[in-house]
Parts: sequence; structure tokens; C-alpha cells
Amino acid sequence: MSMDKKLSKTIDYESIFDIELSIEEYSEKLEDLLKHSRIGIVEQRKILRQKVQEFKDKKKRHLADVRKRK
Repeated sequence: MSMDKKLSKTIDYESIFDIELSIEEYSEKLEDLLKHSRIGIVEQRKILRQKVQEFKDKKKRHLADVRKRK
């Protein structure tokens, strides 16, 4: 396992997760979090794409659940 992958597993992604954030806000916070880690730029971009997509999916599920409750 590469050093970047090992470092990426130690990052606390949940610390910036807030379902109330917009996708852009989440993306900015995630980018800042990754910049302060010692992960290479290629791995940062890969993680950014993956985590932003996960956030979008969670946000869609959350909004769907809210609509069902109404």
C-alpha cells in the first residue's frame, strides 16, 4: 500500500461532514482538509472526487427521506 493511501485512511472525513452544507461548501472544506495532509496531489484529487460523490449520494438520500416524511 502506498504512503498516500495509508495517510488517506488516517484522515477524519466525518469531522467536516454536515448534511446541511452545500456540495460546494463540502468540497471546499474537503479540499482544505486534504491540502493540510501530506497526501500527493493525484491521490488528493481521487479522494476529492470520491468523497464529493459520496456526499452527493448521502444528501440525495437525506432529501428523499425528508420528502417521504412530509
